[in-house]
Amino acid sequence: MRQGFTLIELLIVIVIVAILSAVAVPIFNSVKERANSSRSAANLRSIGTALAGYQTDNDGRFPAVRSNDRQISQLANWVSELVVLLNSDADVSELEQAPPTKMFVSPSIAWETAGAGIYEIDELLYTYAATDSLVGFDYDDNPDPTQGRRVSLIEKRAESILVVEAAQEGTEPHSYAWIEWSTASSDLSKGADGQRVDFRYRDRLNVLLGDYSVTTFGEEDATEIVEWQWKGYDYPENY
Repeated sequence: MRQGFTLIELLIVIVIVAILSAVAVPIFNSVKERANSSRSAANLRSIGTALAGYQTDNDGRFPAVRSNDRQISQLANWVSELVVLLNSDADVSELEQAPPTKMFVSPSIAWETAGAGIYEIDELLYTYAATDSLVGFDYDDNPDPTQGRRVSLIEKRAESILVVEAAQEGTEPHSYAWIEWSTASSDLSKGADGQRVDFRYRDRLNVLLGDYSVTTFGEEDATEIVEWQWKGYDYPENY
């Protein structure tokens, strides 16, 4: 009775396994990317719910995107305010020591530390940035990032962008907190090669809109985003 395999048979098996691996790995990576993108979109929906609750409790005003009186020092002011809102039963000093920001962190992020290592996912603070649509106005109606935007002043909420997936700020454990149109306009035209807006999942960008819905832009779609969508005002007449 014949036992074992011949060398040719073993080589054939190895080739078949290699072919199957070559086909399976890209499919697995694609499925994983789609799952991570879906989870990031779910985070954005949760952020939208938190923003809705915040403006309800603050006379229709969103948290400021930048301020000198943030309650949790290591967080961007808009993130700080939402974390405090979501953990209203906790003492702020406790939140300062270990801010619970899991909702503000996209899955499967690999960001470098200053020592060329990689941050653990629970070390990251936030991976999303506010747009100009969250920037409020001063008494002369000029944009002022230290003022929270009133929701009533966003002209077309279903088309205005509030929050986007953003790139790491240097080697910090967080993204850029606020991306102005002057920077975003360049990044959106560059797609995955942009510096602050992050097309992180298969060159696609998840965004939270002013009506608290979430949508996704591919690189080509993103070039169609215009200034009034990023700022939430100055919509073209007769639009």
